[in-house]
Amino acid sequence: DGLTMDPDQQLRNERCVDSCAGKLIRSNHRLMGTYVQLMPRMVQRRMEEMESKAAENAKAAEAPGGLPTHTQSR
Repeated sequence: DGLTMDPDQQLRNERCVDSCAGKLIRSNHRLMGTYVQLMPRMVQRRMEEMESKAAENAKAAEAPGGLPTHTQSR
């Protein structure tokens, strides 16, 4: 039967799969660690951009003539 393998080969295959799975898990942990470090800065930067844009829009709305057309469509 071509589907059976000797016990030594099966053990080597299981060790190989375990090793690859461990590498994947460690890689994912490093990736998530980086994400957790960077995300607050990215959120802060986005909030500052939104606040700046809101202030620009409020200032433009107070000016004679109101908001420019390209700003109203966003």
